[in-house]
Amino acid sequence: MIANERNKRPIISFGLGKTEMTITLGDTVTIWQNEVYNNDEFGLRYLGVKKNLYSFELTPIAAGVIEIQCSILNTAETIEIKSNIIKLTVIE
Repeated sequence: MIANERNKRPIISFGLGKTEMTITLGDTVTIWQNEVYNNDEFGLRYLGVKKNLYSFELTPIAAGVIEIQCSILNTAETIEIKSNIIKLTVIE
């Protein structure tokens, strides 16, 4: 049971479970993760700037469609667990 929790897939969204969003170039978007992982055991790999334990921010530099995925790394076992993929459309 503990192994199941330890290897649980992270879930990310734009808030309230939203997995697709459209923004204008230059806007900043907040990406939320559903759980906080123990920093001593896991490292979080993500694109953007960490805002707090539950979120990070991303400011795209070009228009287009961006697929965003983060992953956690279990440092003791060198296991990488990837999150779901969310889609951000950036328009000019």
